[in-house]
Amino acid sequence: MPLSNHGVEYFGKVQISYMDLIDMRDAQHDIRYELEQNNPSVNNLNDALGSASSFLSVFFRAAGAFSLASNAIGFFLDLTTAEQENYYSIVSTGYNGLANISKTYKEHYRTYSMIEIEVPFFEHAKDGEIIRVAQGYPRVTAVLSENGWIPM
Repeated sequence: MPLSNHGVEYFGKVQISYMDLIDMRDAQHDIRYELEQNNPSVNNLNDALGSASSFLSVFFRAAGAFSLASNAIGFFLDLTTAEQENYYSIVSTGYNGLANISKTYKEHYRTYSMIEIEVPFFEHAKDGEIIRVAQGYPRVTAVLSENGWIPM
């Protein structure tokens, strides 16, 4: 069942270092892992997200690890079973996309301090707070050299 009545889909650009990209990939994995559990736990997800908290506000638009955990889990639990399967699929595909772009960065752009990626996002709200998750495969749109940004 589509989630279009629960959120919005769009592309957004993010400028990110390799290590921050790895943190975001891992955070999306942590969300996916917790959604797989019979009783998803905000506390478990909060603990798992703790190491990536410095970049969570930029990528996921969350105020911090607990905010992201409570929003993602709360949103998920409010959905019907069919919608939960769809949201899990969105989060899982987004994780796969972040894993793929992480590998691409390491193999082709590692000499650059940052890359700009265009990310397909799914954005939703829970209790008045908006967060977003990657939902597809990002693409590199620019790289940062010592002379500035170079469009790709």
